[in-house]
Amino acid sequence: NVNLAAQASINSCKKEDEGLEMGVPSFECGKATSPTELTICTNKELAQADVKLANAARSAKFFADDTQAFSTFMKTWIKNRNNCGDNVDCIGNSYKGTTSTLNSQIEP
Repeated sequence: NVNLAAQASINSCKKEDEGLEMGVPSFECGKATSPTELTICTNKELAQADVKLANAARSAKFFADDTQAFSTFMKTWIKNRNNCGDNVDCIGNSYKGTTSTLNSQIEP
Protein backbone atom coordinates (compact mmCIF):
# COMPACT_ATOMS: atom_id res chain seq x y z
CA ASN A 1 0.00 0.00 0.00
CA VAL A 2 2.85 2.37 0.77
CA ASN A 3 4.37 1.77 -2.67
CA LEU A 4 1.03 2.41 -4.35
CA ALA A 5 0.54 5.62 -2.37
CA ALA A 6 4.06 6.77 -3.24
CA GLN A 7 3.53 6.08 -6.95
CA ALA A 8 0.17 7.86 -6.90
CA SER A 9 1.80 10.85 -5.26
CA ILE A 10 4.57 10.94 -7.86
CA ASN A 11 2.04 10.69 -10.70
CA SER A 12 -0.09 13.41 -9.12
CA CYS A 13 2.87 15.75 -8.78
CA LYS A 14 3.94 15.07 -12.36
CA LYS A 15 0.43 15.85 -13.62
CA GLU A 16 0.35 19.00 -11.50
CA ASP A 17 3.69 20.17 -12.91
CA GLU A 18 2.53 19.55 -16.48
CA GLY A 19 -0.78 21.32 -15.86
CA LEU A 20 0.92 24.29 -14.24
CA GLU A 21 3.41 24.62 -17.08
CA MET A 22 0.85 24.29 -19.86
CA GLY A 23 -2.08 26.02 -18.13
CA VAL A 24 -4.36 23.04 -18.65
CA PRO A 25 -7.01 22.30 -15.99
CA SER A 26 -7.52 18.93 -14.34
CA PHE A 27 -10.64 18.24 -16.39
CA GLU A 28 -11.08 17.81 -20.14
CA CYS A 29 -11.92 21.15 -21.73
CA GLY A 30 -13.54 19.36 -24.66
CA LYS A 31 -16.24 18.21 -22.23
CA ALA A 32 -16.66 21.61 -20.54
CA THR A 33 -20.24 22.84 -20.66
CA SER A 34 -20.77 25.43 -17.94
CA PRO A 35 -19.71 29.09 -18.35
CA THR A 36 -17.38 28.58 -15.38
CA GLU A 37 -15.63 25.55 -16.89
CA LEU A 38 -15.32 27.31 -20.25
CA THR A 39 -13.77 30.34 -18.53
CA ILE A 40 -11.28 28.12 -16.67
CA CYS A 41 -10.29 26.49 -19.97
CA THR A 42 -9.46 29.86 -21.54
CA ASN A 43 -7.63 31.38 -18.56
CA LYS A 44 -4.18 30.03 -17.73
CA GLU A 45 -4.22 31.27 -14.12
CA LEU A 46 -7.59 29.66 -13.41
CA ALA A 47 -6.48 26.44 -15.10
CA GLN A 48 -3.40 26.42 -12.88
CA ALA A 49 -5.58 27.04 -9.81
CA ASP A 50 -7.76 24.11 -10.87
CA VAL A 51 -4.74 21.81 -11.09
CA LYS A 52 -3.53 22.90 -7.65
CA LEU A 53 -6.96 22.32 -6.13
CA ALA A 54 -7.31 18.91 -7.79
CA ASN A 55 -3.97 17.83 -6.35
CA ALA A 56 -4.87 19.14 -2.88
CA ALA A 57 -8.25 17.40 -3.09
CA ARG A 58 -6.67 14.05 -3.97
CA SER A 59 -4.33 14.34 -1.01
CA ALA A 60 -7.04 15.50 1.39
CA LYS A 61 -9.37 12.69 0.29
CA PHE A 62 -6.61 10.16 0.95
CA PHE A 63 -6.38 11.37 4.56
CA ALA A 64 -10.10 12.01 5.09
CA ASP A 65 -11.75 10.12 7.94
CA ASP A 66 -15.12 10.29 6.17
CA THR A 67 -14.76 10.03 2.39
CA GLN A 68 -18.52 10.38 1.91
CA ALA A 69 -18.52 13.74 3.70
CA PHE A 70 -15.47 14.76 1.70
CA SER A 71 -17.21 13.92 -1.58
CA THR A 72 -20.25 15.93 -0.49
CA PHE A 73 -18.00 18.86 0.42
CA MET A 74 -16.38 18.79 -3.04
CA LYS A 75 -19.71 18.49 -4.88
CA THR A 76 -21.03 21.49 -2.94
CA TRP A 77 -17.87 23.42 -3.72
CA ILE A 78 -18.19 22.72 -7.47
CA LYS A 79 -21.81 23.89 -7.38
CA ASN A 80 -20.78 27.09 -5.58
CA ARG A 81 -17.84 27.63 -7.96
CA ASN A 82 -20.16 27.23 -10.94
CA ASN A 83 -22.42 29.94 -9.49
CA CYS A 84 -19.60 32.34 -10.43
CA GLY A 85 -20.53 32.01 -14.09
CA ASP A 86 -17.74 33.58 -16.14
CA ASN A 87 -16.60 35.97 -13.37
CA VAL A 88 -12.83 35.41 -13.27
CA ASP A 89 -12.34 37.03 -9.84
CA CYS A 90 -15.14 34.99 -8.28
CA ILE A 91 -13.77 31.75 -9.73
CA GLY A 92 -10.23 32.58 -8.62
CA ASN A 93 -11.33 33.42 -5.09
CA SER A 94 -13.29 30.18 -4.90
CA TYR A 95 -10.19 28.20 -5.82
CA LYS A 96 -7.90 30.09 -3.43
CA GLY A 97 -10.16 29.62 -0.42
CA THR A 98 -10.89 25.96 -1.01
CA THR A 99 -7.29 25.04 -1.88
CA SER A 100 -6.19 26.67 1.36
CA THR A 101 -8.84 24.75 3.29
CA LEU A 102 -7.85 21.44 1.70
CA ASN A 103 -4.15 22.02 2.30
CA SER A 104 -4.82 22.81 5.95
CA GLN A 105 -6.42 19.35 6.26
CA ILE A 106 -3.25 17.55 5.13
CA GLU A 107 -0.48 19.71 6.56
CA PRO A 108 0.80 18.87 10.02
